[in-house]
Amino acid sequence: MKLKITAIITAAVLLLFGTFAADAAVYTVDEPTNGSTIYIAGDPDMYPIEYYDTQDKEYKGILPELYKKISDSNGIDFSYINSGTTNSQYRLAKNNQVEIVSAHAKGDVEDLSKEVHILTYTKNKEEVELCIGFTSIAPDDLVNKVTSALQSASSEEILRLSVETAVTESPNDFPYWLIFVIAGLLILVIIMVINIILRRKRDKAAKQSRLTDPLTGIGNSLYFEQWYNSFISPASSPL
Repeated sequence: MKLKITAIITAAVLLLFGTFAADAAVYTVDEPTNGSTIYIAGDPDMYPIEYYDTQDKEYKGILPELYKKISDSNGIDFSYINSGTTNSQYRLAKNNQVEIVSAHAKGDVEDLSKEVHILTYTKNKEEVELCIGFTSIAPDDLVNKVTSALQSASSEEILRLSVETAVTESPNDFPYWLIFVIAGLLILVIIMVINIILRRKRDKAAKQSRLTDPLTGIGNSLYFEQWYNSFISPASSPL
């Protein structure tokens, strides 16, 4: 996914709220429960906007940082619903299990009462609008606070956070099996090269054996027939 520079800048909407509230936090939980927590359905594969870190078992990226800023400023607890590497935004929104449907392409998720545009990126030569959505159970004050956060960041702060997120965070779902595949291919290549070298040595030794007299250790008649023209010039040849 090739994000436009302006789209990346617009996406990093998260440096607006500076007041610290010790009791506020952003969590990642397995399933929603009753209580005052605001639940979020995230996209586990939208790096660097947001992604699920399988090692730390939590959502990371630009949007999670935005929710932390809102949480610090307003004392709201947010919790991403952990679906691992599976995107369950459609299901969670349809069942009204979350208030916020985080990063998603506009129109991909139904049953949303409002969508707020974040950025536009190009995919398969077509422009796609990336949005944050709110379900019908999202309180109006929550919608207003998140929408305000998306629309109020300064360009300087937005750019700084975009760069910091891209540099300091990276998804750790690296396909480690690929290392073993590459290592196996390298070993196979090495074995093939060794076999070629050994075969050439055997062929050379066999050829040398055919041209050597076993009693004297010098070249036999085949050897002299093969190298006759090299030893005697045509001018001095008696034939």
